[in-house]
Amino acid sequence: MLTVAATVGVTPVGGSSTFAGPSGIIPAGTWTYGALLMQVSGLGTVQVYPTNAANGLGSATPPANLALPSTTLAALGFPSFSVANPTITFIVADTFFGDNGAQFVLTQGAAPVAVTAVPTIGEWEIIVLAVVLAGMGVALQKRRVG
Repeated sequence: MLTVAATVGVTPVGGSSTFAGPSGIIPAGTWTYGALLMQVSGLGTVQVYPTNAANGLGSATPPANLALPSTTLAALGFPSFSVANPTITFIVADTFFGDNGAQFVLTQGAAPVAVTAVPTIGEWEIIVLAVVLAGMGVALQKRRVG
């Protein structure tokens, strides 16, 4: 959660207050003002960043950027599900968007490269295979000649 000075409101910079949804497009729940919410269609909504000192709570100069380490949806608080291609929506938790002067910019890091083991045969297997093929070739030649 990034908290910065508001043009209207009573919560100071670095402070935290909550409100209960729904309010417009905000899903039902109790949210921290200014928090980034993640909603998975048919599943629910969670607050992405906890409201704590590491994320700016209580600071007169909260961080301007937050990074979320690689995580799972379960670690964010979503239950197990098996919906194919769910819609994921990000929402800024607020009741009046007209006084907002900033934004969340979401960037996705590069997908991890999947390492796939490629089955190979070792040098001894190649030698045995060559001997077997050579033997079959010799037997075929003898059969044609004889």
